[in-house]
Amino acid sequence: DRTIDVKTLESARKQVAFTDIKTLGRWMQRYHVTPDPALLLPGLRLVAADEKARSMFNIMAFFIAAFKSNPIVAAEVIRKLPSEHPWTRLYAVPLLRSAGYPTEPLMDGFTERDKTILRSIEIPDPFDIKPDRLLPHKMDMLWATFFATGRIEPVKIIISMLAWREDHDKFTKLQESGQKRTELTDTIMRGVVFAAAGWSLNALSRNDELVVDYIDAFKSSPDTPAPVKAELANLYTNPAFTRK
Repeated sequence: DRTIDVKTLESARKQVAFTDIKTLGRWMQRYHVTPDPALLLPGLRLVAADEKARSMFNIMAFFIAAFKSNPIVAAEVIRKLPSEHPWTRLYAVPLLRSAGYPTEPLMDGFTERDKTILRSIEIPDPFDIKPDRLLPHKMDMLWATFFATGRIEPVKIIISMLAWREDHDKFTKLQESGQKRTELTDTIMRGVVFAAAGWSLNALSRNDELVVDYIDAFKSSPDTPAPVKAELANLYTNPAFTRK
């Protein structure tokens, strides 16, 4: 006779793959390879209890994408949330709302002040890559979305940032001139993120086969602009992408 081990979400949570924010980060980065939705709630609890972690947009983006792609787990989290620690409840509500779930019923039990704060929270859209101060955070959010889902769309946006070489060259010359920067211009933001995008593609493609597959797909696609293809061809040799 065969014994069938039926694992519920609750029983799956007894084998938590992380114990702190550092190990949670590693778990998140590999989530798209071996997704374990049962651990999203323990992950939420851990982040909510950490003042620095709960303010990071990339971690928010991970949970938003993970909940959006798994309505069953999102529904269970919504059901359990009223009995969770106040920080977990405060942290989770904006994420669930951004993932497209109704959160008004979860407002019961919050103070009027907390309700006002919760309704006012706006989490950036990582796919809106206008060159503002949030652009570097949005790139990190795009990677977090990929980690949660394995989808090609966020990687496509990051690869498109490699079209900003001209901005990077101008930014480099500005740095070398010693001229003081009085404001963060569009050129500076694009120049900084160009290097960050290339560095992250370089680093992650060394450990993630799916990133490699996506890079190869864009290298060979007729829809990829020639300047971007050139940057992808030099991904491992361009000093802008390899400097520490």
